[in-house]
Amino acid sequence: MEELNAVIIDDSDKILFLVKNYLEELEIKVKIFNNPKEGIEYLKQNLKVDFVLIDYDIQDINGIEVINEIKLFSEAMLIIMTYSKDQELKLQALEAGAVEFINKPIIKAELLATIRNLAKIKIQQMILKDEKFLIQAEVQRQIAKIKKQEKEILEVLAHVAEYRDENTFLHVKRVAEYSKILAKACGLNDEEIEIIYQAAPLHDIGKIGIRDDILLKTDKLNDEEFKIMKSHTIIGYDILKNSSSPILQMGAQIALTHHERWDGLGYPYGLKEDNIPIYGRIVAVVDVFDALTAKRPYKKPWSLAEALTFMLDNSAKMFDPNIIDKFLEVYEKIFEYYKISEQEVE
Repeated sequence: MEELNAVIIDDSDKILFLVKNYLEELEIKVKIFNNPKEGIEYLKQNLKVDFVLIDYDIQDINGIEVINEIKLFSEAMLIIMTYSKDQELKLQALEAGAVEFINKPIIKAELLATIRNLAKIKIQQMILKDEKFLIQAEVQRQIAKIKKQEKEILEVLAHVAEYRDENTFLHVKRVAEYSKILAKACGLNDEEIEIIYQAAPLHDIGKIGIRDDILLKTDKLNDEEFKIMKSHTIIGYDILKNSSSPILQMGAQIALTHHERWDGLGYPYGLKEDNIPIYGRIVAVVDVFDALTAKRPYKKPWSLAEALTFMLDNSAKMFDPNIIDKFLEVYEKIFEYYKISEQEVE
């Protein structure tokens, strides 16, 4: 038998020691109390107790009152010991949470048979609890594995568009990190922050649908070419929109709206102010900031001071002014990550 623990509460020392000796024959560890308050206090401090045997007619309090208090914090099996043959008493005890009765005077064979049967049930409960714990642990392990694989797939997907237009992989990494920092400053909850961190790198996924002669052109695009280039927002949305994944759903929204402007002069739909989803407004800020400060084959990076001036000048024009205010609050964190990322290419 696995190690089990019992507590006996009875105001008769004779019964306490008698029942204790019987239970110890079953290799059950036993603690005895002739004061119910002391027994209850012990149980509060020692939750690993499997059985509590309680005298119904104990001094100053009856067994049902003891049960009502113990069951608030303990999962032990509660057993009433009583001289009474009153069926109403037994019904009340069962309703209160007792699982069994031991008649007084104590008959050894009856006591041992009752406790053996309850011990089998208790051990089976312990086994099932352990199995449930192991199953839950395995489920969590598999969920973590799936999330890791999903993240890796998203990173590869995000890099596809960046690879085609000769931007570095650092752009998607910085947009992700900047979005996370700014989303937290804007008061998004933890789940939204984590999702935008993974979804933001997909903002330009639609560029995989743009012809190379337009996508890779280093000169200024003409009107027709720019019209085609702008369609990458809708292409990206169409690629991602039908997924049930919250990350890809947010990615679709960001892909569609990260070129919209606060003043309504953006594309593809000319959305204005709060009609632009906050995720698109956040990524719009960090995407432009990174585009200005990043090195490209066709342009030199702007200085951080120049980039900041541009962001401020375009507050309430290109960008949500409230988000620009938050951007300024966390600018030092963004600048710190910018320095770290630049070291990766030196």
